[in-house]
Order: sequence, then C-alpha cells, then structure tokens
Amino acid sequence: MKKAASSLVLLMMVCSAFAAGSRRPKQAFSFASNFAVVPSMANVPGLFGAVWKTKVDLLNPTAADYSIQARLYDKTGQLQQKTIDLAAGQLKSYQNFLSDVFAFGGAGAVRFDSGSDQNQFVLNAEVYTDTANGRYITTVPALPFDASNAVSYVVGASVDANNRTNIGAFNDSASSNTITAELYDSSGTSVNTLTLTLAPHAWNQVAVPSNLSGGFIEFTPTLPAFCYAVVVNNVSNDGDFIQAVEVSE
Repeated sequence: MKKAASSLVLLMMVCSAFAAGSRRPKQAFSFASNFAVVPSMANVPGLFGAVWKTKVDLLNPTAADYSIQARLYDKTGQLQQKTIDLAAGQLKSYQNFLSDVFAFGGAGAVRFDSGSDQNQFVLNAEVYTDTANGRYITTVPALPFDASNAVSYVVGASVDANNRTNIGAFNDSASSNTITAELYDSSGTSVNTLTLTLAPHAWNQVAVPSNLSGGFIEFTPTLPAFCYAVVVNNVSNDGDFIQAVEVSE
C-alpha cells in the first residue's frame, strides 16, 4: 500500500476457465470475472482521528448491458442486497461505496455477482482515510474464487508502539463457523490464540491484543472462510491489507 493515488490492482480471473458446475477454480488469476468477494469494506471512524471509507471502481468491459447483484454482509450475516446496472463499456466509481450503494455506516464484506459467465467485470477496491499529510490507501483484493476451510497464514503482523493489527474473516458458508487464529512471534513461539465465531454468512474483524513484532498468524476455520489481517501505522494510519495464504494439501 502506498500513500496518495495507487495504481489499479486487479485480482480477477477469466470466466472461460470456470468449471461447468457452480464451483469456481482457485488460484487462476487474469483480468476479469463474473464473481468476486471483497473481504473487507468500511465506512466508519477509526483510531487517531481516521475516517475510513471505501472507494470502488466497477467496469463493464463487454459489449452488452447487464446488472450486478451486490450483497453486503456484516456481523449478523447478509444485511442488504442491491442491484448495480452497468451499460456496455461503462465504468462506475464510488468514493464511499457502503454509503453510496447501501446507505450503510459500518464495516463488512461485499459479494459481487453478475449471474453469467458472459457478464465479466473488472473491480478495484480501496479503503482509505484522508489526513493532514494526504490520503492513505489500502488496496483490498477482489477474490474471484470460493473460500475453503484450509489452514492459511498471514506473515508480517506487528503490534507495538508504532503499529496495530486487526484480524478478520468472512464466513462463506451457510452454517455457524468457528475460526481459530494462532499468533506466533518470528521465532515460531505461540503468543496468543484468538477465536472468531461467525454466524452464517457473517463477517467480523477484531484487534490483536498481544504485542507482536514481525510475527505470523495461522488461521484454522471449521468451514470455508476468507481470512486476513490489516496492519496499520499508529502515527499516519497508513495500512497494509494481508490476505491469508492457504497451504496446499
């Protein structure tokens, strides 16, 4: 993540590579998709005077008009669903997506689905805050695949006088999901264990309470979930979003 305007970061997948069924293949990234999950969005005040908002750019690169269903999930599960109409070749930009589309103040995850392999879109999402020193931007990936219950890891987590870390997860299942987050220091010694218990299709994010310098976090979900961490500088509110990386079986 860098201060000021960041370049368009696309983490999407070609729809022609999709399997015939409802499952979407993993780790096959390209440029566009008919489906994506943004695991964290915000429209909330934060620490040290920050006001966090989410900028979203949504492009229809095809020659056809279509609609996208945007579903918002918070701590309670699915909260709202809205339809976004996109004309052929149209780009829609939202400076405060949760407010502009859902009239929502808070935080959560958002799922985008155009309903057809032919209706591909390109999506960029950034959580940002404006400060006296300029705008600080955290690019959040748009994930074009289903979640899984595989063990996953975040590296580079820090909690000290200069930095704070939040961990979060979106439960991509229709049942209650328990996610264990084991915190380790750089030597591999366990520091603390946190547990997120999520309702069906619910999202939550919590602060890491333990001091941790250059450590890592091991996530173990019971059911499929997207897990992540956000490391934020306490002086500037400059932050890094770190998507948890799965270990292949």
